[in-house]
Amino acid sequence: PLPLPLEHQLPPSPAMLSATRQLLHLRRPAAAQAVRMLWRPAQMPAIEKAPLPHLTVQTEAGSTYLVSGGERLSPWHELPYRSAAGQDSFTFVCEIPKNTTAKMEVNRDVAHNAIVQDKHKSGEKAGKLRDYAMPIHWNYGLIAQTYEDPHIADKLVGLKGDGDPIDVVEIGSKPLATGQVHSVKVLGALALVDENETDWKIIAVSRSDPLAATVDSVTDIPDVVKAIREWFRVYKIPDGKPANTFAFDGTALGPAAAISVIEAAHADWKRIYTASSS
Repeated sequence: PLPLPLEHQLPPSPAMLSATRQLLHLRRPAAAQAVRMLWRPAQMPAIEKAPLPHLTVQTEAGSTYLVSGGERLSPWHELPYRSAAGQDSFTFVCEIPKNTTAKMEVNRDVAHNAIVQDKHKSGEKAGKLRDYAMPIHWNYGLIAQTYEDPHIADKLVGLKGDGDPIDVVEIGSKPLATGQVHSVKVLGALALVDENETDWKIIAVSRSDPLAATVDSVTDIPDVVKAIREWFRVYKIPDGKPANTFAFDGTALGPAAAISVIEAAHADWKRIYTASSS
């Protein structure tokens, strides 16, 4: 496995992992469900804030897993929501490295939510691996313990969510590997409307990137925001789909509003995935 350089590494102690799992009240399902449903650990109380554990990446048959203490962890459910780096710091899992085209994403259906390359769902390419028609110029991934509920309209946008963890565009200077985990500083958000669904794009920067010391908001990076907005507006056009649109006339919300969006997505995750809501 490939060690990951994280800002908050802890020694890879089995005792630490065991203690963490006791805190989570985590129990693995005995077997895969016969019917299709989103995989989850047994319902558990959320760890709101904690140092990031020591992690390694394991790749097997095209699937990328996170491993700690010899056991696989879900990048979606089993990492802390907030890191210990600051109030505006959240746990980011990179799915797609910058300047690449393979559409990698957390698989919601399989055990431990491995990161895999997405496949086309319909048309003449149905079943084939999906690549963007153009490279994405930023690291792209998700915030742990978040969910955009496809059954409830977003309070700001008025449209239902896309059923995925909330997306992050990480604008740091370095490509991050698939599966790499970082604490990120939130700068703002764009409210993408994708096929009549709310699909928030949080704009953030890794706390370990030099840019984090000089940028506090999307207002500091107008050209970057413009490029992100244009990329997400047109990226599906080569697949024969219409251009995406944005709420708020494409204006990016600032850090405080973006953090409120993340907190709402975390609340939806807690409502569905934790014991406190059962």
